[in-house]
Amino acid sequence: MWPLADKREVKTSDVEQSSRGIRQGRTQRGCTRQDRTQQGFVLLIALLALAAAGKAILYDTLDPDCFWHLRVAQALHQQGIGPLVDDLSFASTRRPWTPYSWLAELGMKAVWDLGGYRLALAAQAVVQAGIVVVLAMIGREAVNHRPVRDRHLAIVLLSALGMAMMIPYLSFRPATLAILMLEIIFWLIVRDRRMNWKSKLIWAAVPLTALLTNVHLYVVFVPAICCVVVAGAVWHRQWPLARRYGLLTVACGLSGLLTPMLKGTIQAAWFYQQADAMVDGPIIAEMRPFLDGRGGLIFGAIILLLMASAWRNRSQLDLSDWLWMGLGCVLLLRLGRFAPLFAILTMPAWVRGLTLFSDRVLDRPALRWALAGVLLIGCVRVGLAYPRTGDGMDQWVNRHGPDTPGYPTSAAQFVQDHVHPRTGHLINEFTWGGYLAWRFGGQYQVLLDGRTQLYSQEFWRMAYLGDQASRSRWLSSIAADAAVLPSQRSAFAPILIKQGWTIAYRDPRAQVLLPPSARVADTN
Repeated sequence: MWPLADKREVKTSDVEQSSRGIRQGRTQRGCTRQDRTQQGFVLLIALLALAAAGKAILYDTLDPDCFWHLRVAQALHQQGIGPLVDDLSFASTRRPWTPYSWLAELGMKAVWDLGGYRLALAAQAVVQAGIVVVLAMIGREAVNHRPVRDRHLAIVLLSALGMAMMIPYLSFRPATLAILMLEIIFWLIVRDRRMNWKSKLIWAAVPLTALLTNVHLYVVFVPAICCVVVAGAVWHRQWPLARRYGLLTVACGLSGLLTPMLKGTIQAAWFYQQADAMVDGPIIAEMRPFLDGRGGLIFGAIILLLMASAWRNRSQLDLSDWLWMGLGCVLLLRLGRFAPLFAILTMPAWVRGLTLFSDRVLDRPALRWALAGVLLIGCVRVGLAYPRTGDGMDQWVNRHGPDTPGYPTSAAQFVQDHVHPRTGHLINEFTWGGYLAWRFGGQYQVLLDGRTQLYSQEFWRMAYLGDQASRSRWLSSIAADAAVLPSQRSAFAPILIKQGWTIAYRDPRAQVLLPPSARVADTN
């Protein structure tokens, strides 16, 4: 059913009457069952939010892209808001390129300048916790649209599933903030539906869209989400609703054009979808289909079960639920990095279709006390793990050892102390380009970084997507002062060593190679 399809007055449901009776039947013994269930629900969501925030502090290192985002923000300060001529990489194109996330990058730099990597971690933790909370809020609005019993535990479980799907793609970078903003816009729409399409707050989506367009390309999904409502209204011949959301779609579409980077943003979006060799290639994990690997197959099986449950309870779903779920499935099958959008768009359908779990467990006092205790212990654990004033970033990012993701901090220090710039070029591999460009500032330019749109298809073919012989010929033509490469599983190191480069420094994480004619300088 679609709301407003029947213009007759809707009678109060049995569930609403039951809930009203419970609220009116308070006794001197304390909270009602509904109150106790709400308390358990809030504690579980708080625990999930803490888990999302804690991951940024307990387990993650800083995202490789965050470093070149910081350097781009510095370039924006120097060159002004507009297309930039790249000076971070010596192999990138010399044509002006568009930093379409310019506002988020300036925000990242402001956070970093104010509190360094410690404040950046705190900001990442807060945004990740917010994403989990807003996801649960979307579930609540979907349930309250047509009140049904026993959905609090379902919201918690689906929020946990959504968090598990999202968390690998969340870090200190513009995309994470964009996901939260897109979530808030979607919550406004689901809330408007719950209020019989009469909420005035829905128009806040327009300025939020204008802000989002300067943060990330995810802004293109806002009009698509609004169009779902238009399609449903037209299908049910609800012309006032179709006009309302048609106007909202147009307003959000126009506000999505309010960026000084408009032309370049459109070109970048088109390039990513049609001509970026690295997006289509196997190198970047988040650009691979979500169902790749064993973990993807497990999530795929869970998704199929949830879809089957939604179909079994299809009388509880609106056309909008199905269309949003369909849009989410299309995005998920396209790229793994769209998993957060999938989790957001499918929440309304899944939470109304998942009827296997009862809220009775949330009514148990022992559970609530246990959750409160775990939440307190978790807060203490995260607080103790948060880096203290004076803790160096070099040690913190590599605190989990050389077998986990990290950065060549010691190798970079060796280059700074012992290598004198002649060409001003460094050879590096994909993941560390942003860090090295940030670490060395204007002293060295790196070979490549994560801005895939700044390099030609031929460049990526020679670097990663071609055969060993073409890569060897390509590396032999590059003049550089040093190469900072992984100690294990390096694509470039064996080739350079065969070409006469020597290992001047090596630790369990990284190694520094020098060209045949270079010598290590003595700093003493």
